Amino acid sequence: MDDFLFQALAASLGLSLISGPLGVFVVWLRMAYFGDTLAYSMLLGILAHGSLAVGLIAISLHDDVRIDLMAYLFGDILAVGTGELL
Repeated sequence: MDDFLFQALAASLGLSLISGPLGVFVVWLRMAYFGDTLAYSMLLGILAHGSLAVGLIAISLHDDVRIDLMAYLFGDILAVGTGELL
């Protein structure tokens, strides 16, 4: 198995093992308040998507910039290095 595939697999397994119990723990302690969550998520969601759209438009207007916009939007699990894994 290639080294970068092993690192991607280890990163995804580690993330799922950490985030699953953490989410259950937050709900179990009733730290997730539905009303506050909706209010703040709507406000931060509108600001986040608006600023992301402005940034993507600004990047797409430059002809000399050659970047992968999908990697910025969704990430790239195959680019996980040893330092991030540890």
